[in-house]
Order: sequence, then structure tokens, then C-alpha cells
Amino acid sequence: MSDFREAIVRRIRSFSVAHRIEINGWCLSVQAGEGHYCSPRKTLDSIYNYDSFEIALWVKQNGKDGRFLNIDMLFPGLELDQRDKVVGYVPVEKVQELYNLLQEVAPPPNVNDYVYVSPYYQQLLEEDK
Repeated sequence: MSDFREAIVRRIRSFSVAHRIEINGWCLSVQAGEGHYCSPRKTLDSIYNYDSFEIALWVKQNGKDGRFLNIDMLFPGLELDQRDKVVGYVPVEKVQELYNLLQEVAPPPNVNDYVYVSPYYQQLLEEDK
């Protein structure tokens, strides 16, 4: 499998801050820089100088970006401990592992069952039952 960072470099030829990799029906956001949950938390000249990244995942639906997905529900073996729409400080190795999985697995037909719901909103939904 290829290095996910090569997909970013090939696509844009330079690294700024935010990047989206479209792969096998998925949209994987890989972000780094002083405004993101990454290490080091500053804007560097090369994507290869980061130890961890901020990531998010969604699927395009009807030609438009869908809602953020719960990566832990889709790929529990990754053990990312997602606590928000984005997952911060994800080590290079874990981003690579997710990238490899996305190359092999198409989005499920029931992808909307995996939309990220914050714990606070989930609690409100349960209280309304």
C-alpha cells in the first residue's frame, strides 16, 4: 500500500494545512498546522515532519459532502477514541492504517447509520424517549 502522505503530495504538490483525500467512495480529511490537533502544533514546510494529524471522514452523497462519520463505529479495531466530529492527534501509523482500510472497503449502503453524534446530543435524544 502507498503512504497516505504521497496521495496528498501528488494531489497538490505542496503542503499547506488542510487536505482531503478521495478514495474508494470515502473522503478522508487529513489536517495539520497551528490551528489543528496535530503534533507538532505548528505549520511546517513538509507533511513528513508531523508525528500526528487531525482527521475526519465522510462520504459524498448526491454529489455533495455528507455528514461526518463515527470512525470508531465503522472501524472499531483502529481504537481512535473519537470524541468529536474530528479526531485529533492521530499518529501517522494510525492514519496509514485507516487509509489502507479505505482502499479495501467501500462505504456501506447504510452509511448514515454511522454519522457522528456528540455524547451531549446523544444524551438529549435518549432523554426524549
